[in-house]
Amino acid sequence: MALTHFVLNYVQEAQAAWQHQPTIIADDRFQDCILLVFGKPRTAVFAHLDSIGFTVRYGRQLVRIGAPRAKPATAW
Repeated sequence: MALTHFVLNYVQEAQAAWQHQPTIIADDRFQDCILLVFGKPRTAVFAHLDSIGFTVRYGRQLVRIGAPRAKPATAW
């Protein structure tokens, strides 16, 4: 909850300088997520607030979220 409040406070303070004002959705429908919906056609920024920056691969390997590395020339 503290991170949710931090992000929502940041958005409230910063959005005055943004070219388009978002509709902010942060309620129980989306659990621990915040959605910022901008303009028409609609564009949404969706962020999961409980991600810690890593996910687990096979073999208990840690992979940074947003930067997976594939092994070159892996045969199936």
